[in-house]
Amino acid sequence: MREEVIEMWKTTAYFISLVIVGVFVQLQTSHSFGATVTNTHDSGPGSLRNVIAITPTGGTVDFALTGCPCSIVLTSGDLVIEKDLSILGPGADLLTISGNGASRLFRLGMPITVPPTPTITVVLEGLRLTNGRGGAYWDGAGGAVIASYTHLNLRNSVIDNSVAAMSGGGGIYAYKSDTTILNSNISGNSGGFGGGIANVSRSNLEVVGSIISDNQSFAGGGIYSWNSTSRVANSTVARNNGYGSGAYIFGYSTADFLNSTIEGNLGNAGLIIHTSSATINSSTVSGDGPAIIQDNGIDDPSLPPYDSRVTISSSTIHGHGSGKFHGGISVMSSHSDWPSTTTLRNSIVAGSGPLPDIGEFGLGKFVSSGYNLIANADAVTAFDQPGDQVGTSAAPIDPLLAPLALNGGPTRTHALLRNSPALDKGKAFGSTTDQRGSVRPFEHPAIPNAPGGDGGDIGAFECNELMPLTTRFDFDGDHKADISVFRPSDRTWYLSRSTDGFAALQFGLSSDVIAPADFDGDGKTDVAVFRAGAWWLLNSSNNTIWSASFGRPDDIPVPADYTGDGRDDLAVYRAGIWWTLDLSKGAVTAFRFGVASDLPVPADYDGDAITDLAVYRGGQWHIFLSRSGYVSSTFGLPGDKPVTADYDGDGKSDIAVYRGGVWHILRTTHGYTAFQWGVPTDVPVPADYDGDGEADAAVFRSGVWYLRQSLSGTAIGEFGLASDRPVPASYLR
Repeated sequence: MREEVIEMWKTTAYFISLVIVGVFVQLQTSHSFGATVTNTHDSGPGSLRNVIAITPTGGTVDFALTGCPCSIVLTSGDLVIEKDLSILGPGADLLTISGNGASRLFRLGMPITVPPTPTITVVLEGLRLTNGRGGAYWDGAGGAVIASYTHLNLRNSVIDNSVAAMSGGGGIYAYKSDTTILNSNISGNSGGFGGGIANVSRSNLEVVGSIISDNQSFAGGGIYSWNSTSRVANSTVARNNGYGSGAYIFGYSTADFLNSTIEGNLGNAGLIIHTSSATINSSTVSGDGPAIIQDNGIDDPSLPPYDSRVTISSSTIHGHGSGKFHGGISVMSSHSDWPSTTTLRNSIVAGSGPLPDIGEFGLGKFVSSGYNLIANADAVTAFDQPGDQVGTSAAPIDPLLAPLALNGGPTRTHALLRNSPALDKGKAFGSTTDQRGSVRPFEHPAIPNAPGGDGGDIGAFECNELMPLTTRFDFDGDHKADISVFRPSDRTWYLSRSTDGFAALQFGLSSDVIAPADFDGDGKTDVAVFRAGAWWLLNSSNNTIWSASFGRPDDIPVPADYTGDGRDDLAVYRAGIWWTLDLSKGAVTAFRFGVASDLPVPADYDGDAITDLAVYRGGQWHIFLSRSGYVSSTFGLPGDKPVTADYDGDGKSDIAVYRGGVWHILRTTHGYTAFQWGVPTDVPVPADYDGDGEADAAVFRSGVWYLRQSLSGTAIGEFGLASDRPVPASYLR
């Protein structure tokens, strides 16, 4: 066995080098046919070590401990189990077993003598196994647990802070074993290969509803699998470090990833499939480096030829390029008899910005089954099947993905923003749920399907409800802006709500700056004022008043949703510096963008549901887009009044100015337009008054409203006095 492990390790290193160069409680459980642990000693009557020894084959070890949470610290080496046995702890938060940094915790299975070696079944449940260190047995493999010829079931447990030094499996090392990990956490372990788990030599690994995170190794930071099978379902593999930092599937192995997220791993790729095959279904691979590398490029005549295939279905791949590797997926093979093929269907590959998201090297190739969105395919020509959307370096496609978040289900996903080109442009190919378990396909009547598609969305996330767009100055939540004024003389807000009718509300002082916005995220505009650096708000969701000091007396209030969480944030503009307070997280940020004389004109210019910082400077627009950074545009003249809004309903705010009664609008989809609507002394009040998603040109003139509605046509009506402040003009400078 020792020789086989050493040889496997040498082979791994050889393969990698080629690629790199190129509360008091009493705890008691009761089970028949077993014995009970009654103290936390390492040995002697009632100790865990003693109870393991005296419990008959097939029996159960349970616990009757007081004073817990408590720990059992091992001082006499591994706990050895060579028989069928279940150890049922009270919970990982209540009972810790520690190797004290000196020994591993469990050695499972009979020593290898003369085959066949009997296979045993071991259950470890409700335990925290920590501070293990692999010893001399098997060259230090298995920092916390080592298993040979064992059916291991690890349930509702934690394995953390254990070390296998330069050998395999910082958390678990499994040799010719079947390992099932259910609702458990393997975290903060390290080893030469398989920082979290090493699954080797015709072993079978199944990870369900679990987290493999923050582990470290030379190869396979989270999971290392050699000549074995692995299945990861409804799980997260995150922030691991190593070559193939999330998982390294190697040496004639197979792996399946289902409804899982591989995210934020820190090595050269989140997932490496090396001389192996894999399926990735309804899953997300996301991070700051390359997402997936498939490699079948070892020219060694002593090894049999291998046909490496990776199939990716209804998944979202989002990564960034690094060195020779592309940000999304790199497929490579340098051996003439060893093909390497990645097939995609109904999947998104994006994230590399101006760099290609996919790449073929040597004999590696892509195959499309259709309905994919490749942000930048560069020179890859495979994506020409029905429903494929393909961008280039000159014209990349932005899939408009929201940041990773818990959007339902056990794992984080990239939600599709409202204007994503992936919405209803996919095909489910028989799948009935997305990564979260939400129904798929789900059709939105207003969005046409792709030819031959079924109305499903491309990628791992199926949008069952379009991300709501909060309509500014909508006080009743019907997605129509309401005619409304603030009257300083009586400190009253007068609202003509399109659905809920008239309302009058006294709130604020005559000298206040009105600052209405949807601060509680309920889809309704909240009455609010800014007073000498303090904010006073009336939440529409619960009719409560609250205040916050944020800003200085001479600041310009610019509340908006700067984080994309559907809730407007407190924000002020101060002489070129933007100060924002995220009301969801309490985080304060400051960002210099502009000069003191600029007019702040924040809006969502790129359609990602995140407000962008922007200023207007005498005919020059300077915009810092949340997705792609700085842009500028010349549009307008000094003295023009900026009236930015979404006039063509594409979800992106348009650059626009009001000049002496004439509206000049540069629409992002429909281009430039200009028309007369108003006179020089009017107050422009653009907003979506008819609820069709397009902002309407409108003016307020001495108490009379003139609306040029895109859907409902012209409307003229009296509401207010000449001295009133029209609410939809709150943020026009």
